[in-house]
Amino acid sequence: MVKRRKVPKDVETIVLVRSRRRCCLCYGLYHEMGVTSGQIVHLDGDASNSKEDNLAFLCLEHHNQFDSQTSQGKGFTKDEVVYYRDQLYKAVEEMDFWK
Repeated sequence: MVKRRKVPKDVETIVLVRSRRRCCLCYGLYHEMGVTSGQIVHLDGDASNSKEDNLAFLCLEHHNQFDSQTSQGKGFTKDEVVYYRDQLYKAVEEMDFWK
């Protein structure tokens, strides 16, 4: 079994800070902006590709759904997650935490 590579700390920090630990699918689907427990997902499924644009923060439920293969239902696509991630990043940038 191949040992899973960890996302480099500097890249992990960028993803966590940019998302503020908010799941991009929760935001995109339900407009939820609450901090949640989650994980960083490799969008292309390649754990050795830890470039920032290949990563997103997902809650545990959505991470599991994204990684799962189903024969019946349509799972979340990479393009869908990227779209919602970019929308979340924009919303987080526009938040004013100091007021």
